Amino acid sequence: MMGLAAETFDAVDGRSDFPELQADERIDQKKSLKWQQIQLTSAEVGCYLSHLRIIKEAHSAGLQHICILEDDILPEPFLADALKAIQALRSEHELIRLMGLKIHPRKVIQPLGDLAHLTRPAKGVCGAQGYVVNRSGMEKIIKKGSSIAEPIDKFYDHFWDIDLACFCVEPHAIWEREHTQTTIKKNSRDVVTKPLLARLRKHINKVRRSMKRRCYMATRSIHFFPNAAPPLPLGRTKRIH
Repeated sequence: MMGLAAETFDAVDGRSDFPELQADERIDQKKSLKWQQIQLTSAEVGCYLSHLRIIKEAHSAGLQHICILEDDILPEPFLADALKAIQALRSEHELIRLMGLKIHPRKVIQPLGDLAHLTRPAKGVCGAQGYVVNRSGMEKIIKKGSSIAEPIDKFYDHFWDIDLACFCVEPHAIWEREHTQTTIKKNSRDVVTKPLLARLRKHINKVRRSMKRRCYMATRSIHFFPNAAPPLPLGRTKRIH
């Protein structure tokens, strides 16, 4: 693809049942209920493990960077140049998303080739369709990510929980194929009205995580500010909002 060497991996199958876990992996449904009011589905766990195990393999092989692309994306013409520029970044740029589904204020860090920039969003931009992780990022993800309590993109969105330095390419270097539908089935939050106490707990936990994020950013303000909303459009993916 575009002159880049690539290798394909079979995803961990969680479509019909929860996949078999390896020795260091566990599913924490209690924490999932605490954070989301729902349990993880088998498909969400399968997707999570697909990403985690590829990162483990890359780390074991001694790679300094790995670029993970899901099979429903298309590259922009400048992707190869952006990836070359990403490889030359310093070690503190740990995870760089090539696209995101949510628009948040961000700080523009530096150019990535002639057509893109590296930015640092104030919040998680959602999605794990394509991203680059360096060795430092791999180590943090492996250390903290073997206990599964949320979908993989939410794990990355909550970067302050594991002190993972997350960035995004702007404009997006990849985009989703049109008319594709995810196989990752999610529980609906609207099917059953949750008891008042459960909803209150979720709100309290959300406030706590928000405060933790704000404290994290306050102690690293030079990395996140000044920031501003990005110019639109960011990319060709229809679901960006």
